[in-house]
Amino acid sequence: MQTDLDTIMKHAIMLACALIGSLCVRVLPAHAAPVLAHTVAQPLQPDPSRPCAGGTALVLGGGGARGIAHIGVLEELQKLHVPVNCVVGTSMGAIVGGLYAAGYSPLQIDAMLHSVDWQQVFSDSPGRAALGMRAKDDELDRIGGIEFGVGRGGLKLPRGALEGQNLQQLLTRWLLPVWRTRDFDDLSLPFRAVATNIGSGQSVVLAQGDLPLAIRASISVPAVFAPVDLHGQLLVDGGISDNVPIGVARALGAARLIVVDVSAPLKPARDLNSPLAITDQMITVMMRQETERQLATLGPDDVLIRPDLGDLGSADFTHAYQAVAEGRKAAVALAPALRRFAVGRVAWQAWLARHRLPGGPAPVIDFVDVRGAQSRTAPLVADRMQGEVGKVFSAARVDAQIDRSYGEGSYERIDYQLVQRYGATGLQVTPVDKSWGPDFLRVGLSLSDDFSGNAGYQALVEYNLTGLDSLGREWRNRLSLGRVAGFQSELYQPFGPQAQFYARLYGGYRAINQPVVSGNTTLAQYRVGRLRAGAELGWDPTVDWRLRTGMQRGRDSFALNIGDPAVYPSFRTPFADVYAGVVHDNLDDADFPTRGWRSDLTYTAYLRALGGDADSDVARFSYDQVLWHDDRNTVLAGLRGQTEWGSGQVLQASGVLGGFLDLSGLTERALVGNQLAYGRLVGYRDLTGSGERIVGFPFYLGASLEAGNVWNTRSAINFNQLIYAGSAFIALKSPMGPIFFGVGHASGGHTTFYLSFGSLIRRQDP
Repeated sequence: MQTDLDTIMKHAIMLACALIGSLCVRVLPAHAAPVLAHTVAQPLQPDPSRPCAGGTALVLGGGGARGIAHIGVLEELQKLHVPVNCVVGTSMGAIVGGLYAAGYSPLQIDAMLHSVDWQQVFSDSPGRAALGMRAKDDELDRIGGIEFGVGRGGLKLPRGALEGQNLQQLLTRWLLPVWRTRDFDDLSLPFRAVATNIGSGQSVVLAQGDLPLAIRASISVPAVFAPVDLHGQLLVDGGISDNVPIGVARALGAARLIVVDVSAPLKPARDLNSPLAITDQMITVMMRQETERQLATLGPDDVLIRPDLGDLGSADFTHAYQAVAEGRKAAVALAPALRRFAVGRVAWQAWLARHRLPGGPAPVIDFVDVRGAQSRTAPLVADRMQGEVGKVFSAARVDAQIDRSYGEGSYERIDYQLVQRYGATGLQVTPVDKSWGPDFLRVGLSLSDDFSGNAGYQALVEYNLTGLDSLGREWRNRLSLGRVAGFQSELYQPFGPQAQFYARLYGGYRAINQPVVSGNTTLAQYRVGRLRAGAELGWDPTVDWRLRTGMQRGRDSFALNIGDPAVYPSFRTPFADVYAGVVHDNLDDADFPTRGWRSDLTYTAYLRALGGDADSDVARFSYDQVLWHDDRNTVLAGLRGQTEWGSGQVLQASGVLGGFLDLSGLTERALVGNQLAYGRLVGYRDLTGSGERIVGFPFYLGASLEAGNVWNTRSAINFNQLIYAGSAFIALKSPMGPIFFGVGHASGGHTTFYLSFGSLIRRQDP
């Protein structure tokens, strides 16, 4: 997918940073930050409107996953009939506090946070099923690696491991009931989110504007999430400067405070056994100093709640929901003090009546306004979004359209919000191109070994120029070294309504080893080099389907590098073909899918009239489908076949079998024939579980059952000659791509051990 850094690399970087959550060095305040026009940011000073004058303020501190404890505190406050007059939050406290201020009940907030797929939130990928077919094919072709931007200043990297696209969409969906509210004082409870101007180190109080964006800024942990750019100010996690924003609540005029501190404790000396641990401790010490200074200002009328969260980490969302009970327990322990804030039944019911989400039906979209100042391809986004005009707003439908565009990989983010102008309701969409683009360099490396003397490496360098026109023209160049060596250049031009059609011109050279095998013996080995050029037209009617047709010409050279040249001479053969095919793909993951299916049916006609050696016709088919999946276990079925009719003299019409999960146990590409049949069942178990993926790499245990063979002619096909095979493997989904270590056995006594990189799904290249 997608996209920026490889998703798993992002998770690794996130782990290193999120271990400290919002515990970051407090930069000394500089000059007061200017008030922003979009989301109003105010320097810390008394608010003249004092919306909480004489009332009770709820102050929710930052702490990452530890902040889930705030929900338990809110539940107990409601049981005790304790109303509050305003809410102030930092980081996770801004999420919980913002939802509470908007009118959600603690039970609703609990259900919402429980339903979150945190792995998806801590990723910028919209999910593979939402991607267009080009992006899906890219995932199958690309080995893992790192992406850089290329510009006049050299190589560039993004400002964070994540851009926060999925987090922003989640917050926008949650807060749609209050989309009309621009002044946070007009929420059911006045609310303030605290962020930090990373340029000055000053705390910034967000009081007006786009509420989801304000909360997004407050939780933007540096190096994990990119800063939120609000009219020249780069805003990051408020915990850097004010993790427990007591002063903000005082400035709103609050007479009494209920403060919830979920900061991480200092580690004992025995746990300070690495540079990362020492750095984390140093930052925690500095952060605690500022927090304790704020807490020291609390008076006898205030209540401080500190849930006992033990060693729960700020990034440990897998176990975060135990914090709800701890928050409740801490509030129960302070019930005598909290009852001083309680009101009677009538007053409580009146407060509840005011503290509710706004009602009403979803609005009809009267217009779409796509802000194009920050994107070369804004007209394409506008074309795709115009279909929303006249329809009742649906967040799911809008998200799907945005996900399709975002998944194409050239956007830093695509934000949207509902707006009102002159009595009409509109959808305002702001696509922002990657600030480190529009040219990108991706590098990747993988290794392979069958422990029988066939070891190799695969290096990839890809240079991609994007946004060459308003429809998203790209010029992609790829250099491969190692087991498969070569170079390919491709010009890709979308066109038509919503860029559903495309044309591409491509050319290049590729070389790969092809053994000549008899039984268990390798008799010779050729280095097969293919030089080709071609053109293709295609139509993607939906994100799941592609129809394509094209033609290509080229030449294959067979250079003998192992064997007797008198028996196996080197030679060259030209080819020319036209092809047409249909592809479907709605798999949810390119490497270890858990739902969906992919099929590819292609007909190719090799023609002497176009410059080939002979005439031949070939139909090729592949099919992979997830048959069954539960929480951790998956069964994937696959079929592959081809049949050739014609002269039988076109080498390019041959199919190959052999290698890991392609008749495991055999040497890679050991079988070559014009007729091919192959089937497999692959089962794999996620040993880590989906929750663990937030802070680690998925680890799998799997096995396969396989059968297949090749024949030279259709009359020779005999399914009694099928070769049966199987494998057992362990696999790691790493930043460099999936890594498999396994053993395969095929009938006839073939047993091979494998170290292999690559996806379970293989794409047919015409």
